[in-house]
Amino acid sequence: MTREELGRCVADDYEIRGLALDDIVRKWRGEGLTVYMTRKLLIERGVTIRSRGVRKKPLDLEEAAAVLRDYEKPGASTRTVGEKWGRSHEWVRQRVKDAREEEARHG
Repeated sequence: MTREELGRCVADDYEIRGLALDDIVRKWRGEGLTVYMTRKLLIERGVTIRSRGVRKKPLDLEEAAAVLRDYEKPGASTRTVGEKWGRSHEWVRQRVKDAREEEARHG
């Protein structure tokens, strides 16, 4: 995995999923991340580091629904949708899951 790909995945884990730095380090231990390196990757991508104990922002339902529409188009994949949105395939997978859960809740 390139540094750019890793940075994108780490940023998605931090901003979208709300993971703590320690959780990200555990998740990506195979890439040799340390907390220091994780912070550096986030700062390089312009991500503001949260104060301890602060959780992720609420789900943007309109964004999740738009990602789901893109994903449901013929021939679409999490990778192609991620490229369109400038995000990782993991981010797309989470948005699709969130949108489907919201649809199931509200019909």
